[in-house]
Amino acid sequence: MSYVPHTADDRAKMLSAIGAATVEEMFADIPEAVRLQKELDLPLGWSEFEVRKFFRQLSSRDKVGDNAVCFAGMGSYEHFVAAAVNPLLLRPEFYTAYTPYQPEVAQGTLQCIYEFQSMMTRLTGLPVSNASLYDGGTALAEAIQLLRAHTKKNRVIILDGVNPLYRTVVDTIISPTNPKIVHVPLTNGVTTVASLEAVLDDDTACIVIQQPNFVGQLEDAETLIAVAKKKNIPAIVSTYPISLGLLKAPGDYGADIVVGEGQCFGPGLNGGGPYIGIFTCKKEYVRLMPGRVAGVTQDDRGQRGFVLTLQTREQHIRREKATSNICTNQGLMMLASLFNLAFLGKEGVKKQARLCHQKALYLASELSKIGLKPTFSGAFFNEFVIQPVCGGDKFLESMLDKGILAGVHLGLYEPSLDGKVLVAVTELRDKSELDAYVSAAKTVNIAK
Repeated sequence: MSYVPHTADDRAKMLSAIGAATVEEMFADIPEAVRLQKELDLPLGWSEFEVRKFFRQLSSRDKVGDNAVCFAGMGSYEHFVAAAVNPLLLRPEFYTAYTPYQPEVAQGTLQCIYEFQSMMTRLTGLPVSNASLYDGGTALAEAIQLLRAHTKKNRVIILDGVNPLYRTVVDTIISPTNPKIVHVPLTNGVTTVASLEAVLDDDTACIVIQQPNFVGQLEDAETLIAVAKKKNIPAIVSTYPISLGLLKAPGDYGADIVVGEGQCFGPGLNGGGPYIGIFTCKKEYVRLMPGRVAGVTQDDRGQRGFVLTLQTREQHIRREKATSNICTNQGLMMLASLFNLAFLGKEGVKKQARLCHQKALYLASELSKIGLKPTFSGAFFNEFVIQPVCGGDKFLESMLDKGILAGVHLGLYEPSLDGKVLVAVTELRDKSELDAYVSAAKTVNIAK
């Protein structure tokens, strides 16, 4: 079990085979600032269990996860997941299932995909869903590409309320196709009608709205979409799906495509992934919709059956004709979401959303009493922004010392929001944890 180092000749052969001059060149895309600048301090010859023990001891020093109460969000949230979900996922017929190309032996997998799609259409208010994409960011990029292809237009208007992480993913995926991306700034945490109207023109392929937006505020999405529709411009809404247990479905106020991050439904935080991208749309876009779609049909005996349909992915047709080059769905993540939503039921999702909102209102009210009033005055769902006088980094560091992961420093993503902290509250936070946050904040929210 001991580790045997590769020889210089082995490394040279490997590098030659992949076309790299040095090992360092293989990792050139990783920023220099975050790379380890020294060799790992591990003795040669350690057995596997010795290495595992070492890393378990190392990870026990972390101040997050089970060792800290989580109030961080901005796209990834700690929500309730029913205890039965993981045992079901580990059943071999689910855990080992791959692409259900042969419907005669994959009816269970295909039915699960179909049921997931049905749940997503009910949540979002649109009639068609795929079986998922990689995450919320890739789903948004695919939605933009769909509408550019449909409208034959190149200009994309993205409101600055869209998660900056999603905007980065969009830039990465669609920039090789040379889109013209226009950003619309926020005013007091939301988008004004005037600022949107100022950038609309006849060459616009779509507008992109996030609801709630990334600073937690509720946009007047219905009015913004109506303004775009006057110029026949379609709208994409990127949503936090849990909020749809309380908020109006985007499809009901004019959205053409709804995307979102399904991590909140069942997969869990998972250290940042794997996640699951939700994608639903109007029927007129179905033949351009990316990803996998399961449909229901009848066999030659008149019995109901499930099949993959509209298979316009690159495995099935020429690459240049494919609707998307994302060539798998997040099967296990889809199943986790499906199972958990089935356990929660319609009323359970509504209750979950109400608890998120009510507990966030309580925490915001209590923080206001100690001088940490929310920065923006508008309505929010379960996230709001505060500005500690000690600064964002200092506040979060001091709160973490008290066992509280107190939020996300927005200055890391938007320089104009430096010093501001985004606080997220979910149904898992009880009153004692909310009060502990306030008590800890009162002691650390002091001038530098």
